[in-house]
This record gives sequence, structure tokens and C-alpha cells, in this order.
Amino acid sequence: MTPLPEPFHLPLDEFLKGPGNEDAEIVIDRIFAKKLPAVLSDIGEDDPDALAVSDWQMTRGSPSDVRPGFRFVGISTGVLLVDDRRRIVGAYAGSDLVLRTALHGFGLGRELVLERALRDGSIPVWDHDRPGYSPAGLAAHTSAWQRAQDDPDAILERMGRIS
Repeated sequence: MTPLPEPFHLPLDEFLKGPGNEDAEIVIDRIFAKKLPAVLSDIGEDDPDALAVSDWQMTRGSPSDVRPGFRFVGISTGVLLVDDRRRIVGAYAGSDLVLRTALHGFGLGRELVLERALRDGSIPVWDHDRPGYSPAGLAAHTSAWQRAQDDPDAILERMGRIS
């Protein structure tokens, strides 16, 4: 059996809560759901250059498996999802996971979680006193973990595409 990279080698509960945090209670609340413009505004305040996606980033970004032409681009605070016209259509920045509403339901949230977790080897909420997710965020994280369990070779292949 192919060994899974961090953090997908963990049991689901530990993946969601963080290693050594088994007794923590996960908070699930819509309050954690933000809209893309608000998250992009936060990114722009922290790192204005992160929102200017270059040709180099587009060629080096890892491609989406579910949406042709979309690419994942690493930034200092996480990962952006960029369409083929270089519009930012999603992000996992800080502990905020967000997609344009029109793109919900295609598996792109799961892909954002995979990209971020493979790049960092962890999940941002592990640093919180109580791990919290929106209902959609919890579903995306759970789906990403399950994808890794079901097809570890695909996860390793994806990891090889991340630059």
C-alpha cells in the first residue's frame, strides 16, 4: 500500500482537529463561511502583490483535475484558485476556504484543501484553540481526506505537480 503524505496519513478525526488534539470539539458554524471578495480584501491588506497572478505563476501553478484551465497558485498565506482568464475564483488563505458561489459542487473546494494540505503538511485550523469549519468547509476537508484514502497514488501524483 502506498504511504500517504502528511497530513493525510492521520485518521479523519485527527486530520480535522490536529495531531494531539483528539479531545477538542469541532465547531461547525456558518459564521466561518466568508464570501470571496472579503477574503481577497484580507489577502490584499496582508500582501497586495499576491493578487497579481503572473504568467510565471500560471505556468508553474498546478492544474485542477476537475476544471480544465484552472490552476492552483501558491501565495504567502495559502493557495489561490485561478481560472484560465487569470481571475481569482477561489482561495484557501489563512484559515479561510472560499469559492465563487457558481463553482460550488464541482469538487474544487476539495482540491483547494488537497493543495493547501499537501503544500503545508497541515490544516490551518490546527493552530486554533477550537477547530472550526463552516458546513461546506467541513465537507470539503472530509472529502479531501477521503480522496486521499481512496486513491493515494493520485495524491502522490498531485504532490509531484505542486511547485
